[in-house]
Amino acid sequence: MKTLTFLVILAAQAPIGTFDNAKPAGPDQLRSVGVRGAVDTGGYAAPANIKSQSDLFKELASAQSAVVASLHSCLANLALQYESEGHLDAAVQQFEKLVDKRAAFVQGVAFLFAGDLARASQIFDANSLLLGQGAVAFEAGHPDQALHLFLTAARQNRGVLDPYRFIAVALHTADPVPVLPQLQMLAQQQRAPATAHLAYAVGLIRQGSTAKAERELERALALDSNLADAHFQQAALLATKGNTAKAVQEYERAISIDNTIVEAHYRLSQLYARLGNLDSARRELVLYSQLRDQQRSNVAAAKVPVQVPSASCSEASESSPIANKARTE
Repeated sequence: MKTLTFLVILAAQAPIGTFDNAKPAGPDQLRSVGVRGAVDTGGYAAPANIKSQSDLFKELASAQSAVVASLHSCLANLALQYESEGHLDAAVQQFEKLVDKRAAFVQGVAFLFAGDLARASQIFDANSLLLGQGAVAFEAGHPDQALHLFLTAARQNRGVLDPYRFIAVALHTADPVPVLPQLQMLAQQQRAPATAHLAYAVGLIRQGSTAKAERELERALALDSNLADAHFQQAALLATKGNTAKAVQEYERAISIDNTIVEAHYRLSQLYARLGNLDSARRELVLYSQLRDQQRSNVAAAKVPVQVPSASCSEASESSPIANKARTE
């Protein structure tokens, strides 16, 4: 499955601020480049309901790729183990279970992308896949339940996927107050990843604790200077404080790392307009419009029935030369 197909499925399933049907916001320079939308706390126009929903599917698409890559890695390790030990009955059985579970995640995500929440939920529930269960809850309109499931996955700290990215997404719509102590505890754990600090920062921003959020974002970027979402959040906080020039730098940095952050282009267009740089404002607005249209076309392309393979993952693994050879010894 091509990752591009699944980046932004949910974006078209919620009302999105457009240039044509929303009231203009900001100074006259904004109107001169045709920028309209919902007014955010930074005082400039921004499209509504894009970030959390499109980002969920972006994370799921990345998760699919990570799971597939991990299976290739496990198969390579299995081959090495066979060469060194010569018999792998137990290892093959363990690998088959791993294949089944991770393949179930990939299949469940495919049903979720196609809008079949019932089938996706069946697969995720049967295999106790918390991130998948949370994604279904989020798409079903239960962000608080989704957040709870993502946090449970973070506490268990299992698997190859990063639950903190999903937590950060859910926090854009879920109530952050009940979970802030958990987020703080997870961020303070030894060797907590940069994304744990990012998730905590998003919760603090939602609560209104911007000073604490800034410190957490600094910690996140100290651990990973290429964390695009941390730069994006920093830019939003700087814009809220009226530091337009520095906010522009942070948005530009976020886009240089991840050019697909749709709202970063939109907000950068707003800030360029405030600074009187209308050529750059128009350029970013065009990029925003192109990415937004691409999202919507990807939605149509992904709305196809999921083809369920006739053979199970265990049956597929039985055809593996390594597995077969191990069984015969």
